[in-house]
Amino acid sequence: MNTCHQPATVIPCDPKQGFALVITLSLMILLTVIAIGLLSLSSVSLRASNQSQAMQIAQANARMALLLAIGDLQKHAGQDQRVTAIADIAGTADGQSLATGTDPTNNTSINSLPKGLTRVLAGTRYWTGIWKNPDTTPGVSIYSKTPSPSFVNWLVSGSSTVGSGILPSNPIYAVNSAGGVNTKAVVLVGKNSVGSASDPESLKRYVAAPLVNVVAKGSTKPVARFAWWVGDEGVKASINREKTFEDKSNYAALAAQRRGWETVAGFSSYPPPTAGAHAALPKINPLFPAIRSGHRLFQRPSPGKQFPSNHSTAPTFSSSRVPREIPPLSA
Repeated sequence: MNTCHQPATVIPCDPKQGFALVITLSLMILLTVIAIGLLSLSSVSLRASNQSQAMQIAQANARMALLLAIGDLQKHAGQDQRVTAIADIAGTADGQSLATGTDPTNNTSINSLPKGLTRVLAGTRYWTGIWKNPDTTPGVSIYSKTPSPSFVNWLVSGSSTVGSGILPSNPIYAVNSAGGVNTKAVVLVGKNSVGSASDPESLKRYVAAPLVNVVAKGSTKPVARFAWWVGDEGVKASINREKTFEDKSNYAALAAQRRGWETVAGFSSYPPPTAGAHAALPKINPLFPAIRSGHRLFQRPSPGKQFPSNHSTAPTFSSSRVPREIPPLSA
């Protein structure tokens, strides 16, 4: 028996009283949980959208850098009379490689004209330069005197701007002993391609390039940055060339058939022509681009460690959003 002990002036209580309140509170809690979940989902979606937009902008800047690199390559090196070489061509009087930060002593041609060579630093040693014959009638003068090279430009980002002052000797673009660079440059070829910066020989093979600001229309504030570098493939030896011609009457047989890598330290297992694996050498792809999206780098092989095919040049480029710092290179 259910009895409510209350004064006579009060209406007797109903045992089911309070049920509506419990249901109401439960529904409110459920609606609160749903609202929090929707807000969280909206926040995640908005964050993902922002990241996707940033990645698309960075990739667009990288594509623009690639087009600029190809444009400068065609503009400066397109003519048959142009010659390419890396900044490391600057050397001593007897042809030895320069120590970092040392003035070249081979900077004067046979005609006592300057060659345009400069000191090289860690990060700029492998910049590609363009030279031309300054004679206006080279078809005639080549029979009477030795041509003198006249420097044209360095194939790195920002160098096409008049008065840019971008030179391999500029310490702003040098890589320090920790593998880092100034905020106006970025490392395109780093430790995971050529080794730790603590090794002086590895540090020489680092490649850095100047950063170029991208400014929004109607504003002076940079909204992004990019950098590119064109590497000279002409100073590298192919690792995937097989011996294919034996006939001495064939002009193709007059060119180097193979590089003899088995004679180089560390390549003792390289297959000679008599080995069965020799025929598979052309299948080796020596270009391993480390494509990295968003704020990351778009990188091509490094000098010295990898062996690209016999193309004259290979652009390397990077892109990042500002103000986020470009992360260090990793393979």
